[in-house]
Amino acid sequence: MRKLVLPLLISGLLLGLGASASVPPHDERRDAELAVAQADFAFATTNWGDGVAPETERFLLHALAIRQRFLNPGDARIADVWERLGALYYNRNAFASAEADFRKALAIDLRARGENNLDTLHAMGDVAAALREQNRLGKAEALATHSLHLRRTLFPGEKGSLVGALDNLARIYLREGRYAQAHGAASEELDILQSVWPPLPDRDVAPARALLERIEVVEAEGGKAWRILLIAVSGLLVLFGVMTGATLTAEAAAARGRSADAFPIWPVVALAARLLFQFFVVVLSLIGATGLVRSLLPGDGYTRFVAIAAGLAVIWGVMIAAQILMNLARRIAGLPVHSIEFFRGMAVRRSVSS
Repeated sequence: MRKLVLPLLISGLLLGLGASASVPPHDERRDAELAVAQADFAFATTNWGDGVAPETERFLLHALAIRQRFLNPGDARIADVWERLGALYYNRNAFASAEADFRKALAIDLRARGENNLDTLHAMGDVAAALREQNRLGKAEALATHSLHLRRTLFPGEKGSLVGALDNLARIYLREGRYAQAHGAASEELDILQSVWPPLPDRDVAPARALLERIEVVEAEGGKAWRILLIAVSGLLVLFGVMTGATLTAEAAAARGRSADAFPIWPVVALAARLLFQFFVVVLSLIGATGLVRSLLPGDGYTRFVAIAAGLAVIWGVMIAAQILMNLARRIAGLPVHSIEFFRGMAVRRSVSS
């Protein structure tokens, strides 16, 4: 037994030496590279400014490349760089690129930190903000609402953690035209910021106060827009009624064999009402088209123009439905379907009688 001890000790010593020799010789290089990546990341975040400078992107991409080369793909430090890159593209209004990078950060955070972590919830809010700026409001609202719910549930004593989620939801509700919910979220956000002790500097509270004031202004403008729209629709319906009534009266008189000269006023009324109707429809269509384009662009989605744009569907729907019903009534009564046929027939009868 003793004879085996010495060979075993020698073998163990040789194995130990072999194992130490098998340690990758670039461990020191790895640490040095990761230190460079940390320095790059720190420089980019410390000198963030408005977050759009080319050198900021360059430092972040360099840090990302090093961390992806030396760290596990699920390492939270890689998520931190993706989050900063997403913020940089967000500040450049490149919202699709920002969303892609925010989603990469969120995927890593969910694996590395879990859903019950504030960094993960912050990443959810980032994705929701990028979706909001692309007017993908349904998905943005769902994600922001989920993030806010988790913050209230998991961190009930940390009111400050709600600020970002409330701000995000308020802006989403504002774009959706849900002014009451937007006002409630913005008010809660402002109350939390104003209740902090010691008090926050005014520059930290001013954005929330400005958002609340903006919601109140847009809500008032939205109410005016819908009143204008109601007046416009009512006027169009009146014009359409006059136009339809005058046209059918003239056609019915002609069908009974009365001379066209016996009712010269009705074709004139019908034509004038039709021209006015078409003029106002064209004007409102141009205004609505402007609003529709504006609603597709980043920014305030619910102005008076967007309200009119939304109402154009009602205007055109009423016009088309009324025209269909009038043509159906003509067909049942055996009258010409299109009023131009009636006026052409009048001209023919007048030329024959002359």
